[in-house]
Amino acid sequence: MNSFMPLPGADTKTFYNGCKDTKLLFHKCRKCGNIIWPFSIACPECLNTETELTESKGRGKIYTYTIFNVPFHKGFKDKIPYVVAIVKLSEGPKLVTNIVNTPFELIKCDSPVKIVWQKSSDYFIPVFYVIQ
Repeated sequence: MNSFMPLPGADTKTFYNGCKDTKLLFHKCRKCGNIIWPFSIACPECLNTETELTESKGRGKIYTYTIFNVPFHKGFKDKIPYVVAIVKLSEGPKLVTNIVNTPFELIKCDSPVKIVWQKSSDYFIPVFYVIQ
């Protein structure tokens, strides 16, 4: 696994197992329907502990972003310039991700985005591109 990839733990195992199959999976509260991300033992909205899995459609909007012209770490020097963004999915959760395959002039807050999967070691990584 890439040294920049988080290691799956008890609270992220479901998410990363879904990524192996190119599925964006989240826990959903069975009582109020809230998407629980990051996962917690209880829904932060109603405190219910019963959840079910739900799959995101992989669409959302850019909440905020930055363009790196200087690499965060020497391991990213071949990738500059690159975009790191927070994408708010249509189902509600926000993900830190990359915006790819998009001219920089099209990247703006509230731009609609769609998921694309990039292979990285044992997992596929959810990244997004701006749809027009």
